[in-house]
Amino acid sequence: MPEQRDSFIDLSSPEFQNRLAQSIAWCTSRPITLGESCCRTPALRPPRMFVEKRQLPDGRHEYDSLNFAEKMIAVREVAEKRAALLKAEGIKIPNPSSDLAGGRLLLFECDLSIWDGLSEDASSGFVDVYDIPGWDTWLDVGKTGRHEVLIVWVRPQLIDAANEAMAVNAVACHQWYGEHQWDFEA
Repeated sequence: MPEQRDSFIDLSSPEFQNRLAQSIAWCTSRPITLGESCCRTPALRPPRMFVEKRQLPDGRHEYDSLNFAEKMIAVREVAEKRAALLKAEGIKIPNPSSDLAGGRLLLFECDLSIWDGLSEDASSGFVDVYDIPGWDTWLDVGKTGRHEVLIVWVRPQLIDAANEAMAVNAVACHQWYGEHQWDFEA
């Protein structure tokens, strides 16, 4: 069970700042790829995805979504794997800076997405069919009002891809941090 903590994301916390620095170091050390492998290093894949699709014997599909506590665990596991791989590969972790290494923080409202694949196609795979950005970029998950929000770091070269996902998404489940309509609960 994850440690008990408030449901909001404290962007100034040492844990968040460390995850941000690690995500920046990891993502910038990798080549930019598009499609289903975009920001999805196989070694960082969480054991359970936020949404999992199962085919039933009659050919229909059923979908399972993680609850909030399970999402927190998945994000923590990705961060721990990323930290271990950075250390094993000898990749230096920079001090986080206010310019985010030229990237941006993106908020994804986990339970608001539409599974139509439009955002996936428009973003060339930066987000998947469930509108979820690649796990290499995951920083934290928290609650804002009625929303469960995943916050990710988007490297500068993928900002346009994220903008394309937002442009076609009918429910605005992605928003740039600082431009969002959600207020983090305290």
